[in-house]
Amino acid sequence: MIRLTDRSILFFFIILLSSGLAGQGFGSERTSPAPSDTDSDRAVRSLAFGDFLLERGEYYRAVTEYYRTLHLLGDPDSEISLRAAAGIGEAYYRGADFIRAGSWLFENRREILASGSRKSRSLLYNSLIRSKKAQEALKILESDDAEGRFFYTGIAFAALTKWDMASESFRKVPPADYYYENSTYNIAVCARAADDHHRSPKLAGFLAIIPGAGYCYAGHKRSAFAALLVNSIFITASIQAFDHEEYFLGGGLSAVALTWYAGNIKGSVDSAKRYNRNLDRRYFDQLSIK
Repeated sequence: MIRLTDRSILFFFIILLSSGLAGQGFGSERTSPAPSDTDSDRAVRSLAFGDFLLERGEYYRAVTEYYRTLHLLGDPDSEISLRAAAGIGEAYYRGADFIRAGSWLFENRREILASGSRKSRSLLYNSLIRSKKAQEALKILESDDAEGRFFYTGIAFAALTKWDMASESFRKVPPADYYYENSTYNIAVCARAADDHHRSPKLAGFLAIIPGAGYCYAGHKRSAFAALLVNSIFITASIQAFDHEEYFLGGGLSAVALTWYAGNIKGSVDSAKRYNRNLDRRYFDQLSIK
């Protein structure tokens, strides 16, 4: 019995040992590490996901993915980095965040211009113009000899309400240029804008000598009626106070009347300027902008 037990223990030990080795081999095969992704692979996937989010209208999530792409690559001159940089600007632009779009694209303007991408250049100039940085756009365009130079110069001048200079720039676009058809249309818009009847702020201020006349000239008839009514009341009240020898009351009413009268003149000038801004904005919105 003792020998049989020894043999049984030995046999059982051999079985356990064999099972352990087999299990270890199976486990090592199952947990062997998969080949690791490189930063470049992850950057490509992040760029693709950013493009997907951009098309779905999730602009700020797209910006995050584009930033992730730039972080993973670390090479600002690579094609993928240039696409990610342009994607950030486009996401801001399509999200109507023109200030951020203009600032980002202006910061990366050398890379964008060097890429030769028509779309990226369009985003650069349109973002600057729509963020009220038309002067910065004109400075860049002075040294830009690529297609679209005269077209976007015209757009920038139009944003500055220099309609004659805008029309002149559009006329320089050659017939073979990609922007020629749009430039031809924009020339007609500039002609209508230049010929339209803008209001003279100086004339509005002069007419405001008669309370309400300046407002009426600027197209604000309700303000004109209110200015005439209020000024008439205070002037009449001041005169009556002095006629009744109420000098203190008359002085106070005269001071108020003078304040309203001065406000009537300044308001008339501002109304004429506002009329012109709104008119120019309507014409600018009619322009064909690529």
